[in-house]
Amino acid sequence: MVRVCSTCGTENPEGARFCLSCGSSLVDACPVCGAERPDGARFCPSCGAALVEIAAPPRGRERRLVTILFADVVGSTGLGDTLDPERLQEVLGTYFDAMREVIEREGGTVEKFIGDAIMAAFGVPVAHEDDPVRALRAALGMRERLVSVNETLFERSGVTLAIRIGVNTGEVLASTNPQPGEPMVTGDVVNVAARLEQAAAAGEIVVAERTARAARGFRYREVDALDLRGKEGPVAAVILEGTAPDRAERGVPGLRSPMVGRDQELALLQSVFARSVSEERASLVTIYGDPGVGKSRLVREFLGWVEHQEPAPTVAFGRCLPYGDGITYWPFAEILKQHAEVRDSDPTETVRGKIDASCRAVLASDPTIDPLRAVGALAYTAGVELPEAPMSDEPRQIRAEIHLAWRSFFTALSRRGPVVAVIEDIHWADEALLDLLDELGDR
Repeated sequence: MVRVCSTCGTENPEGARFCLSCGSSLVDACPVCGAERPDGARFCPSCGAALVEIAAPPRGRERRLVTILFADVVGSTGLGDTLDPERLQEVLGTYFDAMREVIEREGGTVEKFIGDAIMAAFGVPVAHEDDPVRALRAALGMRERLVSVNETLFERSGVTLAIRIGVNTGEVLASTNPQPGEPMVTGDVVNVAARLEQAAAAGEIVVAERTARAARGFRYREVDALDLRGKEGPVAAVILEGTAPDRAERGVPGLRSPMVGRDQELALLQSVFARSVSEERASLVTIYGDPGVGKSRLVREFLGWVEHQEPAPTVAFGRCLPYGDGITYWPFAEILKQHAEVRDSDPTETVRGKIDASCRAVLASDPTIDPLRAVGALAYTAGVELPEAPMSDEPRQIRAEIHLAWRSFFTALSRRGPVVAVIEDIHWADEALLDLLDELGDR
């Protein structure tokens, strides 16, 4: 093989290491130390210097791990045939405003509206450690919010909408300072999210496997891998059905090991529980410590112990959220939905009926309680209003009604047997929730 000198252009015989005309080296060398560079090497074997330039994102863009949500109105072509353009624009405007509110409440960013489709990103411009969870909560919230939106649209225009949603997580190229008309994120992750949405049926939320693995605390329905347009092989995905009835387990799923160094704390919890049961008095216990020291593990061990006690207590679980609107009493809303067996896919009237029936059954043990008033306040905690029990417009009065209702609920519930209520991530709680917890402990 003839070697051409890069300095003078002279052709040299095979095996030559220096140019026979000018004496220049014919061997590729490291620009830092001068050592010979083996064919195909990316780094110098002598000094470790990079021998090829590693591609960097274009200026103004960076790689980000994000979760993309695509939502589309099913059968929108038919709407265009039945509504004039102005009325159709009004219908879609009402729908878009409601969906944007849900997405932004969960910390997402609406990338754009494409016809009747919505593209939202979770992880840009601000990234969170739980962006997949936020995206799935937004998807469920959009489906739930659509129920009330359809009630409004039917009254105004005589139409209702059905949506389908696709969610995918992966690495994208994100714009650090997007200009008008410029996409905020680009990459195959966006295309797959759109294809997942197209594979969904009306009312379904199709979630990529990577997103589902990163978001615990949800219920999924298994489906066969999907053949998506533009993808060479099948794409693994699941159908999101709702939040999990039980709290999400922290740590690595499937790994179990004996708890070490918390025997005294566990014994203290067991002692407090036994005393509360024997004296029939409430006790408030706060478990605090640095992240990762094992607070959740201690609680899990304690709950495993109480389940084998006689009588076994009713366990209620809720967690505080670090973000969102209307989350002051979120842990109690979770407790109420678990007790009433409310599903995220339930229509509003079904939710009202379940909460009303289950709470009245508990409160019936105390004749001093006004059940309608109490159930109305409990339902309001979960974001549901009972028309027959409207709440006051005065914030202080609302807070007093909610606190009274929850004190009555736990008091009535404890008449059936011991009750253990666990509120996790209490460091995110605001003053109103902390005051309610103090009242439950005192009264």
